[in-house]
Amino acid sequence: MTFQKALLKAVARVESVLTPVSEELERERAEKIAIKEELDAMKRSQEESDARYSRFLDLENKLQDAMDARNAALASKERAKRQLQHGVDENARLSKLNQKFEHALKKQKEEVTKLEIALKESNNDRHVLKKKLRILVKQSVTPAMQDSHPDDSLQILEPEGKESENRGKPPIDKKRIVRKMTTK
Repeated sequence: MTFQKALLKAVARVESVLTPVSEELERERAEKIAIKEELDAMKRSQEESDARYSRFLDLENKLQDAMDARNAALASKERAKRQLQHGVDENARLSKLNQKFEHALKKQKEEVTKLEIALKESNNDRHVLKKKLRILVKQSVTPAMQDSHPDDSLQILEPEGKESENRGKPPIDKKRIVRKMTTK
């Protein structure tokens, strides 16, 4: 039995040597599993962190786009405000110009009305003068038929102040005037 004893002793010694090594291996295996689990957790954490960072970059880009859009809208608003102010100023200028033109038009209409009245009066005076001239021509053509008392309404009277204007001017040729009136 010595061989068996020696074998059992050898197995016990191997076991005593292998048991701590086996325990050490078991501990190292457990540590590796724990490290692997920790590494997997870190990878997941890194992936989540990367996703968050990517989301952060997306949000930062969206924020920049929104800021750019806001700035563009503010610039557009300022342009529109300036254009509106220019339109208001232009409208005021045109309104003043329109008032000026309306005032000038009113004055012109008044002047036209005055001139039309003067023209009517002139036409009436011309008509009366024409009649008087015809009668005077008839009277000068037929002196035998003249009354000794001429009609005062047929006499041509110069307005006051006109006599001085007609001084030094040649006398009016009544026959020429009559010919002109009859040829018209």
